[in-house]
Amino acid sequence: MDLSIRNYDGTQFSSWLFDNSLLNLVSLRLEDCKYCLLLPSVGLLPFLKHLAIRGFDGIVSIGAEFYGSISLPFASLETLIFSSMKEWEEWECKAVFLCL
Repeated sequence: MDLSIRNYDGTQFSSWLFDNSLLNLVSLRLEDCKYCLLLPSVGLLPFLKHLAIRGFDGIVSIGAEFYGSISLPFASLETLIFSSMKEWEEWECKAVFLCL
């Protein structure tokens, strides 16, 4: 299953968006969410292979919220793309990307 979210105007995504309803997600593109201040907990998605995050101008730091509350986030991730993030300064990388 693939999902693309573009031009979301909120400051953060709703917690239900990336819960059990999207467990089978394989590809995710988040684009031009210029006002978001936090990335969603996509590390919780066990089958996610491809992740592209572009145009998040409000993100300054990527931290624990990105990984979620599991011991091995991003277990299946093969492709990770970050681009056009004007304010991004820090990445607290707590994941071991086994397949990247």
